[in-house]
Amino acid sequence: MTDGAASPTGFLCPGCRSALHPAGLPDGVLTGCADCGGMWIDNKASQAAVRGTLSPAARAFIHRVTTKVPPKKAATSGGYRKAPAPTTRACPECGDALAVRNIPDPPVVVDVCLAHGTYFDRGELSQIAERVDAHAWARYRAAQTAAWQAQYGTGDSGVDQLVYDFTNVLRTL
Repeated sequence: MTDGAASPTGFLCPGCRSALHPAGLPDGVLTGCADCGGMWIDNKASQAAVRGTLSPAARAFIHRVTTKVPPKKAATSGGYRKAPAPTTRACPECGDALAVRNIPDPPVVVDVCLAHGTYFDRGELSQIAERVDAHAWARYRAAQTAAWQAQYGTGDSGVDQLVYDFTNVLRTL
């Protein structure tokens, strides 16, 4: 694709100014750039990503955009091109400058339009989704341990030892 190329969404990638391509998913507006691997997602989809509730179809789209190099790109440029520095980025919907926000865990810098959505450089949304999944799994494990302890009590009984052993096994996962 070339800079300023026609886009099915009418949006241009904040990262490289190429066309953004939509996923057409119920999670919200998810669009991907075939040139730099960046993703623009609306606020609804951003909230789902942070909550860890993106649909399997949305996760597949994110994976496809951020990890798969289209054959024509691989042949012509060796893969995705590098997006320019974040300071030059604008919202594809309103054209306002995107605010730079640091996400500490994982350490990722994203570009945000509070009114419309968030831009993620190639791989950043996948990193965030993986981290959210890890936190969700840890919360699930803690809840399961608490449920076992509530059901079987605490103390020196054999069941308590089973809960203790079960918890330690979960910690190794």
